[in-house]
Amino acid sequence: MKIQTFTINQKPGSLNNIFRKHFRKVMAVAEEWHADTIAALRKEKIRPVKKYPVMISFYGTWKGKARRDADNILVKFCMDQMVKSGILLDDDLDHVSFVTLSGETNGTQEKLEISIIEQE
Repeated sequence: MKIQTFTINQKPGSLNNIFRKHFRKVMAVAEEWHADTIAALRKEKIRPVKKYPVMISFYGTWKGKARRDADNILVKFCMDQMVKSGILLDDDLDHVSFVTLSGETNGTQEKLEISIIEQE
């Protein structure tokens, strides 16, 4: 099993917050996440996936003790950028068979950790 992991050092986004925004504000959020994803991919030297399908794990960490719903972690913009950057051929079910969303509150740093797991 080959695992590549990278971290985006910003507060994990929430689907609930994005639904309430105007289209232009959503696009601004998307651009920010795209840029942060590119920077994290480069920093960790993430290589294109060779064997499909893969599993992808998203693990969010938030400061404070506020309640967080695992199913509200905003991962779409990160997944889209992994495709645009050539890390994944596509993010459809033929290429990404399993996605996990999990996390913790009361952390010391807000971040989103992404692991791409290739089966061997």
